[in-house]
Amino acid sequence: MALKSSIEARIDFSYKGENYALSAKVDLDGMMSGSGAIHDLHRLLAMESKVDTYSYMYEVMEMQEVTFDNAEGLATECLTGGSFDIPKFEQLWKEHAVVTILAPIAKSCLGVDDLEQSPDLKAALVAAYEAGKLS
Repeated sequence: MALKSSIEARIDFSYKGENYALSAKVDLDGMMSGSGAIHDLHRLLAMESKVDTYSYMYEVMEMQEVTFDNAEGLATECLTGGSFDIPKFEQLWKEHAVVTILAPIAKSCLGVDDLEQSPDLKAALVAAYEAGKLS
């Protein structure tokens, strides 16, 4: 995939009278390629910050909401005011992955350079691809 998608995840919390601000750049492409979903962001932040995931500190951290910024790639379409629409990103990423597979086929067999300029053709090719996965 040519488009690199990442986002900075952040969580702020207090534990034993100290304030913590943990953040990490999340490789969304890596997560999606590995498991097909975005999950365990609290655990990722804990591991990046060397917080034991079996500690009370981690339990306190889990009670706080993760906020997001500095989106890149497809993630930019899913970030609004510190909130990241994970289901929307997962769907966009999967669609982009399919189009990346289909684009060279459309070019070599049909002479279509840009599937985005032919939405009906794109929809038909995607539907055929999905039907092929089911058989």
